Amino acid sequence: MAKKLVFNDSGRLKNSPKSVLPALLLISLLFFGCTQNREKEELAQKIYVRAVDEYGDQKFDSCLDFAEKSISLKRDFYQARLLQAKVFYFQDKNSLAQKAIEKLVKQYPEYTEARIWKIRILLQAQEYDEAKKLLDTELSFNNTDWRVYYLYALLAQKQNDFNLRLSMQKHAEQLLQDGNKVYIDLAAVWLQLGLRDRAIDYLEKAKNLSSDEESIDRAIAHLKNGDDIL
Repeated sequence: MAKKLVFNDSGRLKNSPKSVLPALLLISLLFFGCTQNREKEELAQKIYVRAVDEYGDQKFDSCLDFAEKSISLKRDFYQARLLQAKVFYFQDKNSLAQKAIEKLVKQYPEYTEARIWKIRILLQAQEYDEAKKLLDTELSFNNTDWRVYYLYALLAQKQNDFNLRLSMQKHAEQLLQDGNKVYIDLAAVWLQLGLRDRAIDYLEKAKNLSSDEESIDRAIAHLKNGDDIL
């Protein structure tokens, strides 16, 4: 039975100091463990950033090395695990890509990015029936993501279904146009806050999605020339 700690009127322990040593040791170990875990997570994040940089430069071998190191430090690092699957995809290692993405989606079924990439990997592996099944499921609750329609159009292309391909691309186009409106509105917000450079950046993003590039070009020139300043 654990010995109860008893304090005197001055707040000091009446018990022998030896009786509190196990408790102090336990607290110290817990504190050390928490600190060590936090340091490992911070290191994993730093290594992951390097992996993302390598991925952007298409240096897939070094990207994979960094991603795997970050995963070894933080087992539940789902972003690094997705990056690992994406590298396998671009290296045409379909079996490894499928294995990695299957485990990730099973563990994190709410992770939309992983579900999207699972479909993409299935398409590359020419598993069209399974890809179609997942696309139909995705559209049943996620019908505002243009990437789903784009992947469906890609499936239709591989199956030589021109009408379905055109229909899905039109859906994707409409959603991208809606995204264009969001960028324009955000540009207006940044401008009201006095962040002109950021407003111009968002107009550039809107331009990439817009069917009326000339109007946005005029707005960008208007801001760059300072014509909006009274």
